[in-house]
Amino acid sequence: KKNAKKITGKVSEKGATVKIKVGKKAAKKATVKGKKFTLKLSYKLKKKTKVTVTVTKKDFKQFKKTYTVK
Repeated sequence: KKNAKKITGKVSEKGATVKIKVGKKAAKKATVKGKKFTLKLSYKLKKKTKVTVTVTKKDFKQFKKTYTVK
């Protein structure tokens, strides 16, 4: 959502690495606890910004999905 300063979500596997790219800024590593991930931002999200979430884990297929801020 716009004006949010935190990105959260769930992953299907424990211990996965989650990297989040906001707009054209470099990807940052999210904090993963169990199956939930969180990334705190120092700025607010703007409408129509693209957020790319990449989830990786050894011996698993990489998952990558792009979302647009509403």
